[in-house]
Amino acid sequence: AGLKIDWLIENNRSGLIENFLKQNNEFSGKSKAVQYLVDENIAQADIKKGCDKVKFIDSNVKDAYLEKFKIYCLIFKNKRNEAQLVFDILKEQNLSDSFFNNKINFLLGLSKETETKINDKNLLNFYLSSVTVKNFNYEPNDKTDKFIWEYLNAANLITVNDIEDNRKIKNLE
Repeated sequence: AGLKIDWLIENNRSGLIENFLKQNNEFSGKSKAVQYLVDENIAQADIKKGCDKVKFIDSNVKDAYLEKFKIYCLIFKNKRNEAQLVFDILKEQNLSDSFFNNKINFLLGLSKETETKINDKNLLNFYLSSVTVKNFNYEPNDKTDKFIWEYLNAANLITVNDIEDNRKIKNLE
């Protein structure tokens, strides 16, 4: 199943990945497949649809990235108490990190401020930065992940201030 999932991801076959997930409960590479579907929807700035993909995460999937996204989805759906519970469990299992804790505490209203550093280590961290940092401004480059580029475009976060800057325009294309 692992090679099949890798091929489906490389060839952007979301529909087939979703069908495979519906038909197969347990297989190696499941969290990778779910993360691909989640990231694809975040990249399209469709958080609601991304949160729908969380249904593929069951107790067999132990994946910090997906658990973090599940917590964000609970907040997104205004299920704060449930989000707090899952967040506490994540922290107990040492699957959380200071960046994520900072953002979730802010989104849950437990802290008034959040760090303003933009984290582009992965799409979820980047997305959390974009929704919590005031006057969010990010300059992508040729090393920027393709999903981050897609999200910037879908969420209308790409600004070209200097039309003369051909390199930036070339990167945007």
